[in-house]
Amino acid sequence: MGRAVVLLEPCLVVAKVSPLTDMVRCETEVALATHILHQQGPVVPPLLQGEPGPHRHGDAVVSFWEHCSSDGASTNHRDIAVTAYSQLAPYLQSYTGALPDFRTPIHSCRRAVLSDRLGCLSSTQQSLLITELGVLDQLDLSPEDTRNLHGDPHIRNLIRSNGETLWLDLKAACTGPLEWDLSALPHSAFLDNCRPNLLHQLKRLRSACVVVWCALKEAPNPVEVEAIRVHLKRLASGTTD
Repeated sequence: MGRAVVLLEPCLVVAKVSPLTDMVRCETEVALATHILHQQGPVVPPLLQGEPGPHRHGDAVVSFWEHCSSDGASTNHRDIAVTAYSQLAPYLQSYTGALPDFRTPIHSCRRAVLSDRLGCLSSTQQSLLITELGVLDQLDLSPEDTRNLHGDPHIRNLIRSNGETLWLDLKAACTGPLEWDLSALPHSAFLDNCRPNLLHQLKRLRSACVVVWCALKEAPNPVEVEAIRVHLKRLASGTTD
């Protein structure tokens, strides 16, 4: 079972349903969002009236969230994403709960490729992914690089509601270098505040992970199929754009 997001009517509450194996990630997502909300930060809030969870229901985990109606305003612009991330960052740093290391999902992606679980990809494409994911072992990182991260701050995780730009989907929150979050933001974001070489490496690692995440789906949807194509093309060409 994959992750599903369902709008419950007529109460207008959003339910996020995940596999039971995601319990810890769901607990972290609710805890981090609650912290940001209490600090009046830019986040879609967990359920305010009642218990947001996460709750176990059979083999699934369910958490409940407030429904924030969209203004219809586009968030598909580099400056909007950069400004929104700048606003979010201090609230991430003030969170004192435990977060996983950013390398954990990358290791999982490499294991998936090595175990030959990506039957929809050719052997050449899988070899390319193994090479790219191997860059993880070559990263020049130190403890001073570690900070709290959103984990997946791309523009589809932003919503404009009641004149505010809010972040959602904190399930990938982790600790690691700033450049890991920047690798999901539009090209050249924060170049003055990061290491370009590390950003380039992490952009390619993220592209490889996106391919794996989408290819692992039992039946990738058209958006995921296109993501596989785009990111494989980037990796094969050696670019990050």
